[in-house]
Amino acid sequence: RMIDKFICVKKEFQSKNNDLLDYLNNEFDRDYVEFNNHIFDLDADIQHFIDQSFENISSIENALKQFHQFKHIFLRESLKAGLDSKLIVIFLNYGLEIERMHDLYEKMKKNPPIQRNFP
Repeated sequence: RMIDKFICVKKEFQSKNNDLLDYLNNEFDRDYVEFNNHIFDLDADIQHFIDQSFENISSIENALKQFHQFKHIFLRESLKAGLDSKLIVIFLNYGLEIERMHDLYEKMKKNPPIQRNFP
């Protein structure tokens, strides 16, 4: 869907036959601004896709795998910044999980559910 939208925007921009050497004609400038606006909209769609992808991940390991896959795909700085914010969230969740495990250990270390030397 997003790829089709990009191809359509690209073809539309390429189909315009502007005379780049005619400095009095500003049609190319207007077309270029319009093209950039379409690309900005595509970036927003991609960022929304990234956000949705990370909402449905159940484990930190899977979130890191997803991050690694996206990291190699997205080269635009605007998308990298959004992806970096996801990495911060992943590590904050990792810290919370470690704290939860530590609290569980402290709670059960004197009275474990299984005997200490039980095979």
